[in-house]
Amino acid sequence: MTGGAPAGYVMRMGGPRSISVRVGIACIASIAAVLASVTMGAVACVGLDGLAGGNGDGAVKPPLDDAGREDPCEKSLDDDHDNCGACGTVCGGMEHCLGGKCAPGCPDHVVYVSADGNDNASGCTTKTPKRTVGAALALLKTLSAQKHEVHVCRGQYDEAVALDYPTSILGAYECSTWKRSTSYGAPTFDGVNESVIRGTPTSPPLTASSIEGIAVDGLTLRAADATSARLPAVVVQKNAKLKLTNTKALAGGGNANDSPGSVGLLVDTGAFADIASAIIDGGAATNKTTGGYGSAGIFITAKGGGVHVADARILGGGGIVTSGTGSIGILALGGTLPSTVERSNVNGGTGHTGVGSASYGTGFFGAATDVTVVDSIVTGGASGCTNGCAVTGLAVSTAGKVTIRGNRITGGEAKSDMFGDISFTGLHLTDYLSADVQNNSVFSGNTKAAFSSGAAALELTRGAGNALVANNTLAVGPSKSGAGSVVIATSKTATFVNNLFLYGTAGTTGAAVALDACAGRTYALNANAWVGFPAGTPLLQISTGTMGASCTSASDATVDALQVSATVKLGQGTSAGNTRLVEVCADDTHCIANAACSTASSCIGTVLTAWDKTTAGDLLGAGWTLKAGVACAISLGGTTVPGLATSDGYGVMRTSPFSMGANEHDTACTK
Repeated sequence: MTGGAPAGYVMRMGGPRSISVRVGIACIASIAAVLASVTMGAVACVGLDGLAGGNGDGAVKPPLDDAGREDPCEKSLDDDHDNCGACGTVCGGMEHCLGGKCAPGCPDHVVYVSADGNDNASGCTTKTPKRTVGAALALLKTLSAQKHEVHVCRGQYDEAVALDYPTSILGAYECSTWKRSTSYGAPTFDGVNESVIRGTPTSPPLTASSIEGIAVDGLTLRAADATSARLPAVVVQKNAKLKLTNTKALAGGGNANDSPGSVGLLVDTGAFADIASAIIDGGAATNKTTGGYGSAGIFITAKGGGVHVADARILGGGGIVTSGTGSIGILALGGTLPSTVERSNVNGGTGHTGVGSASYGTGFFGAATDVTVVDSIVTGGASGCTNGCAVTGLAVSTAGKVTIRGNRITGGEAKSDMFGDISFTGLHLTDYLSADVQNNSVFSGNTKAAFSSGAAALELTRGAGNALVANNTLAVGPSKSGAGSVVIATSKTATFVNNLFLYGTAGTTGAAVALDACAGRTYALNANAWVGFPAGTPLLQISTGTMGASCTSASDATVDALQVSATVKLGQGTSAGNTRLVEVCADDTHCIANAACSTASSCIGTVLTAWDKTTAGDLLGAGWTLKAGVACAISLGGTTVPGLATSDGYGVMRTSPFSMGANEHDTACTK
């Protein structure tokens, strides 16, 4: 007989389930109908339970799974608790199926935790949850259970979790359905089923040690206020590698005899933290030591490994220190593993210091390997100091390579308790092996002129290798006594190409681009534009030993315009492509007059779609993009060099002729 099986029948035989017998009986019951239909060429039940088909000897072989075993079951025999290794082999209530064999653990590979649970319960079913995460981990360690997770439902758990066993911890579950809301994590963090682990007065809520490949997802980790020792929200140590996702790590306040006084996430002793879609807050403790840092969102110690931060929000907090740095978003005092920050928002916070640095957005100091910051927003924050301090957006000092691409960076804001000077820096790179700085929009910071003693969008110092500074839009804010510059460089070599240098200030400024020409230093400039600088301001200053560097060159050279003689000193045979956009050009070479340039802000307004001196345009919002009808010298004035990025700071492909600045502009321009 030939044909197919009727709907609802199962073409299986020989398995231990009674269903096989029932189906066989059903087919036999219809055999008369089958025989009656043969003469008509119709077949109602064929190939069922040995009635037809087979291998020629009357026996039908059941289907095999990928491992060659008989598999008449619907689930995998490798991990099905009710069919472990063979159909019908059921594991015990405190067992799970692992590789086709029953092993100690929970049937669903999950230990459940509820604020209404009981640590004496099994934890292996939703009806018998444990009360604490610590008890769930202890169970798994006792059983040596593998490939398990701990699921935590809504509620508050006052405990110090020591994660030293390879088990992921997942929160934000509803306690009756054990399901999550569709918006439980980033970016909204709806709080519907918030699972809060609140640390004890002496220990962090979570400490991960000596584990790898483990995730913590959907939790709120809240540290207690410090009373003497620092209490981070999360500690990753002893070479652990932890992935932290859809989680909030929140440091507390109080007083600590540590630097920093409070920390959202601490990375120590060769460990590595992979942070994605998370919020990390440095808290607001007071550092009672004589110096150092008040608070830090992420702190990589001198013995720490590194971090990968993606799609996250990092806040420095509101720490306080007598002398040092009030708050910092990401602080690395070492780093043996490469660190990366991408598509994230890092804010230095609202800390306070007596003297020193009010705040940093991000500071990698003394790293031993590569540092990458791409497609992120980094700001120095809005901090304060007693008198005479500094605010910086992003600072990197490393023995490795530095890659800074596609970011929006600002030194932020600051306030002084007294009428004192504060200096602002957007991006500062030093002691790097090489630096790739492309497609960034950088503002020195400070939209309030009252306290700014100095300002710089970009500083390059002591770099051992070449710094490629290409297609950036760099703006200097207000400064006093001629102490501001868009770029200050005392590095060994640097190439500046396709950059926009903007005068975004109502104060005075020094040279727009100031380069120290000590012996052994080489700089190259080509296809850059200076916008909004008033007449008499040096656009390019080449000098020796006058910017904090020590050297014994024979002479200084100060240049007030981009003349051929100046560019020869920079290794260029011609100054073509270097342009200046001002109201009155006078005798400047390569100057483009523009009647709309009555002020610095109005001049920048002829180039960028948004600019206001009190907000630095829309840098931290939509970003700085070139305006429709911008001068063709800017829109089409770029060039190409080896290593140039193929897309701009907004992900748009670069097309020839290239634009200057971080935004590729391919629409109509003005001659």
